[in-house]
Amino acid sequence: MQTKELPESGSSLAMKALGWGTLYAVSGFSVFCFGVWKMMGVKNLEEFRLKIGNILPKIPKSENPGRSDFKSVRELMHYVIEERRPLHKLTEAKSNFNRTEKDEGSFNSLKQVLTTSSVLIYPRTDYGFILDTDASIEGIGTVLSQKIGNKERLFQQEFG
Repeated sequence: MQTKELPESGSSLAMKALGWGTLYAVSGFSVFCFGVWKMMGVKNLEEFRLKIGNILPKIPKSENPGRSDFKSVRELMHYVIEERRPLHKLTEAKSNFNRTEKDEGSFNSLKQVLTTSSVLIYPRTDYGFILDTDASIEGIGTVLSQKIGNKERLFQQEFG
């Protein structure tokens, strides 16, 4: 709303600034990309990908360090408990924090298992939800999952 003192409202000015900023950012990056494309002398995206692939360093692919196929969240949790046992020793009182190759292997295995798509999913409204809870003196935990086919798939977990 305009007034005599203020010709435009704050939100109107903010939207105008956002619009111009977006235009400048997209235009500037487009010109940059066009310049790189022309300097490289490529004719299509595949040729561009091959040239860039030769310039950038190669990232070696590693073997899967752990399991990724679980029938239920309970089976996953048993696996996590067994795999984290060496890591838990690092957190005990009066222990030296010396991470060994075995500890590194356990960590990488857990990371792979907890971030793989066969474990984590997006919720589906056409299936029912399963809420598992657990509590002890040390903390509270919940896992929200769904049974799809013959596998229980995890999509949210909270530990506190």
